Amino acid sequence: MCSVIIKKKILGVLAEMAGNECPDLVASTTIAERLNLSLVETRTAMVSMCEAGIIESDPERERALITSQGMSWLHDLGYPGVEGYRCTV
Repeated sequence: MCSVIIKKKILGVLAEMAGNECPDLVASTTIAERLNLSLVETRTAMVSMCEAGIIESDPERERALITSQGMSWLHDLGYPGVEGYRCTV
């Protein structure tokens, strides 16, 4: 799968979780399972996403959350459900 598509899907999962009443860090295992990706593939994508500032993650890439820059990126790509959402990360 194309790395841009993987990143968009990961951001989609993180954006969905950020919209919860009590948003929390999302485990990379949860992301991998939801997207039917390997854990290595998920964590590899998370490295470049963190470097780009679209997610925040722990050093081991075990947990992550979307940043306001990531929400803007999704909005610019026309991802449904992020219009007007404000992320405070």
